[in-house]
This record gives sequence, C-alpha cells and structure tokens, in this order.
Amino acid sequence: MYRILRVAIWLLPLYLGYQLTYQIGVFTGLQDTYNTGEIVTATVEDFRIKQIAAQTNGYIVLDFTTADGTHVNQLLSLPVQMAAPLMDSGTLIVRYKPENKHDIVITATYAIHRNMVVVNMAVLTLSLFMVVLIAVWATRLANRKIARPETPVFVRVDQPDAAAG
Repeated sequence: MYRILRVAIWLLPLYLGYQLTYQIGVFTGLQDTYNTGEIVTATVEDFRIKQIAAQTNGYIVLDFTTADGTHVNQLLSLPVQMAAPLMDSGTLIVRYKPENKHDIVITATYAIHRNMVVVNMAVLTLSLFMVVLIAVWATRLANRKIARPETPVFVRVDQPDAAAG
C-alpha cells in the first residue's frame, strides 16, 4: 500500500503543474494577441447565455474579414463575467493574430479575461505549493513505512495471562 501511495501522491501536483503551465500559456497568448494582433471590427452573429445548474456561461459567434482578405467565423465560449458587457453589442473590436494559440481577443473584455487568468494562476500556484508540501511529507512517511514495516503484535485472548495469576 505504501509503495502505491509513494507514487500516487504525486499525481495531483503533476496535474496542478499542468494546469498552471496551461494558464501561463493562456496569459502569454492573451498578452501577445492583444499587444501585436491586428485590430478588426467583428460582427456578432450569435450570442447566448445559458444557465446550467449553478453555472452560468455562454458563447458568442464572431464573423470578420482580416486586412489580407481571410474570412474568420469563430465560436468563443464566455464566462458570465465576460458575457455581461457584450450583451447588446452588434459589432465588437477584436485583436486577431492567427498564428497564436489564443488568436482572438475581444478588447472590451480583455481586462476582465486577463484578471481571471491572473487569479487562476495565483490560486494554482498556492495550491501547487501546498500540495507539494503534503506530497513530500507523504512520500517521506511512505519511505519510512517501507524501510521499517510495523510488525503486528498478536496477543492471545482465549487463555488467562500467566503473569497475572
């Protein structure tokens, strides 16, 4: 059991590290697209906010043509914080950089999106730090238990103790 614990305890830190790396990639992609992307006016083709249980999210479909004539029609998912400022918009100013992983940034919600990613990175960093500390402690405990296993002490209860009588 301790041999499995010694390995399994590191799965959560690995996952949190992956999520932190992903959020850092999102942040750098947002920054790069916003700072160096082409400014384009996009038409809002569809906009929906949906309520599912306790979660509210939505999507927006943007349609635009870049300066080089490339036609782009893309569906973007939106958390409710980003959807609220866009509700009554027929057109939006966006930044577009096709070679970037996050190729479209809506300028009206850029600050909100960036702040959400920064909060995600902060929470993941703190979580990763705490989980690594717990994993180190659990690994040391497992290594001690593997090196010096506890031998169970069996006491017979069906015979009276010879020392007591």
